[in-house]
Amino acid sequence: MTSAAATGAGSEPVRTTASAAAVATKKRLKEFIDEAQFLEPGQVWQLARVVDDLGVPVMCYGLRVDFQGKLFPGSAALLALADEMREVRTICHCGKKATMVVRQDGEGNVLTAGDQVQIGGNETYVSLCRRHWREAVGDTGGDASITPG
Repeated sequence: MTSAAATGAGSEPVRTTASAAAVATKKRLKEFIDEAQFLEPGQVWQLARVVDDLGVPVMCYGLRVDFQGKLFPGSAALLALADEMREVRTICHCGKKATMVVRQDGEGNVLTAGDQVQIGGNETYVSLCRRHWREAVGDTGGDASITPG
């Protein structure tokens, strides 16, 4: 993790709460964490301690669920521990709020199996509302006991 915005000049590595305290005494910090879904739950607890013990505001940005509709461990921990949550809305092609993502192969076919984490951008992932995600992954709703993924 880095202090300040990871893309900003002058960011410093922060590996523990103690090192965050040392950095915080030098200047007023705000922590910005991008791709927060990749955090481990222990790291989320470290960030909570930075907020509680050092008074340093922490803002995290990331996805809630993967392409199979399952929570990322980091996202689950953030949802459990966050003092406040604000959504950055993404819009499905139908105009509704996109809450899900599908993973596509190079030809645009929707993939329903694979590792939870695969690096890719707009060419790999498409944001959809739940209805269009269900259509894309082939969830017909015929058996309520079966869930996609």
